[in-house]
Amino acid sequence: MATEISDSNAHKSMKNRIVIVGDTNVGKSTLINKICKQNVSITSNIKGTTTDTVKKTIEIDDVGACTVVDTAGLNDDTFLGEDRKSKTLNEIKSADLIIYVTDDMNKTQIDFETDTNVKIIKVFNNKSSAMIKPKNSEILSVNALTGKNVDLLLKKISENLIPKSSSITDGLVNNHDKILLVMPQDKSSPTGRLILPQSQIMKELLDKECLVLSTGLETLEQSLQMMKKPDLVITDSKVFKEVDKILDKNIKLTSFSILFAKNKGDLNYFIQSVSVLDNLTDDVKILITEACTHSPKEEDIGRVKIPSLIRKINPNVTIDFTRGDDFFNVAYSYDLIIHCGGCMQNKMYMQSKTNFAKSHNIAMTNYGIVLAKINKILDRITY
Repeated sequence: MATEISDSNAHKSMKNRIVIVGDTNVGKSTLINKICKQNVSITSNIKGTTTDTVKKTIEIDDVGACTVVDTAGLNDDTFLGEDRKSKTLNEIKSADLIIYVTDDMNKTQIDFETDTNVKIIKVFNNKSSAMIKPKNSEILSVNALTGKNVDLLLKKISENLIPKSSSITDGLVNNHDKILLVMPQDKSSPTGRLILPQSQIMKELLDKECLVLSTGLETLEQSLQMMKKPDLVITDSKVFKEVDKILDKNIKLTSFSILFAKNKGDLNYFIQSVSVLDNLTDDVKILITEACTHSPKEEDIGRVKIPSLIRKINPNVTIDFTRGDDFFNVAYSYDLIIHCGGCMQNKMYMQSKTNFAKSHNIAMTNYGIVLAKINKILDRITY
């Protein structure tokens, strides 16, 4: 069964992502409306009615909160068809599960690339009054208009998805540990809230019944006196150097960014890739990429701090920037990709980016790992 929940109940990066794809007018929008039990997408007989992605959060039995995504048709041949198809293919890269919809029993083979770990449910939208049973048992026959067999589809979704685990600190933090969080609030910090990595990790630590103390850099020494010896210090990566100078070397140290890299990406590949900084020749091209969009300020870690430190190694290297879904269109031409923590994107999308880099023999690493490397404390970091 599926029920609607508020989109604010869980951050999008923590929800399973179900992407509905197929050609135009096969019934994708009608199907999402039946799954969500409300009119989420506009439907009509006009080809190409869905011109952009439509997303809705629902609760699915035994799985939890999921984001269901309706997409433009893969065969859209209108003026903006290629742009719409490009957006659909980007949504596929973020999918934990793909529902491929067809209304032609002879067209059940997918013609797009997916990550090998992504499961695909093939659905035949039977528009006739009599339910036709496909010869291929892997194809589920439904009637998106009447809702016939949509309950079987939901059951199949539950069988192919596992509940999302939000655990970022497993293997590092035990119940009742003493954890010190160094979270400097400067001009680059958002107004009125903590950034997602800080709030998400703090919630997880409280769930583990840890003793959690948060501090800025200026009050770090006072906080250490209060907590005595913390089991782990988690810091904002941009003050790695300053925090390391203050801490005893027997106190474990990591960063929010590195924990997210471990949780969503390939940490071993990121650490291996950062060695590119050991030989920064003039012809090296570096892409610094952010998952989300925000207005950079003078202390911005990605736009200001990291480029400044790299140019101290070699001022002649090329450093470019990109955000969001532009990644796949530009990343192939670089020697090193430096990605943010990826807190705003789900694990599958981050893994798609990492797999893209690997397949193109491009080194890829993470903000926190770069800062630890440049500050010569990478071997000291716990992960």
